[in-house]
Amino acid sequence: MTAPELRDFSVKIANYLQKAGYDGLFLPFSKELKEYLAQFGEGIPYDYVMNELKKSKLLPEPIKAWEYSAEPILRALPQIKRINSDLQAYCYGDPFYEKTLVEILVESTILTLKSSITGEIETEKWRKLLLQEHWHRKEALQKEIEFIVVKAGQHGISVCVSGSNGIYIASELEEEGYKTRVTRIGETFSPTPLDVLRKEINTPEISDERIKELVLLHIKYIKEYVLRSQNPDQAYRKWHLSSNKLNKKVE
Repeated sequence: MTAPELRDFSVKIANYLQKAGYDGLFLPFSKELKEYLAQFGEGIPYDYVMNELKKSKLLPEPIKAWEYSAEPILRALPQIKRINSDLQAYCYGDPFYEKTLVEILVESTILTLKSSITGEIETEKWRKLLLQEHWHRKEALQKEIEFIVVKAGQHGISVCVSGSNGIYIASELEEEGYKTRVTRIGETFSPTPLDVLRKEINTPEISDERIKELVLLHIKYIKEYVLRSQNPDQAYRKWHLSSNKLNKKVE
């Protein structure tokens, strides 16, 4: 099951998961949150568990952003477990990558702010930073898949919630002999400029000019959509509509 990391999609995922027929559930949260995930599933009051989780210092910064997208699924866990009484839920996110990603996001925020003030794009720093993220993510993804492969073998039917790597995870599971089906939640979504840059950064032909172009679009996305919206979902929806209109004009 694949979907962007936005609250609207998390609500749809939570609704989708409230059906019978599976006994394994894999969620893309850090493995370090395993005990807290169990508490959410047991029906311990959400606010209490979340406060304890915040005290644990295990959540990635900014915590509000993490909770914003995760809350619908966490609140739905008791109902999901009632429907599937034998359900075992897992967190499969790599903890080391989670911590590394926070550092990378801080650095990318600094670069974005500097560029928005000076108008200069430090392409080499962007290239180095996002290549670093790419290789860390690639390594983490393999660890996550290995974990899913082992644990899924203990269940009859499992559901794995993922982001843009859903198709790749499914193909790797098929290589291990599992039958898989990829379900997209919600509409097809337009990648943000930074998402596009993340995807293209490892291609040999990407030029400094292309990096500069996408960083400038990223700054535009922050200024014209994120800062002028009430929440990330609203910003993304505006960008999505704008991108679709632009694509139609080009066609």
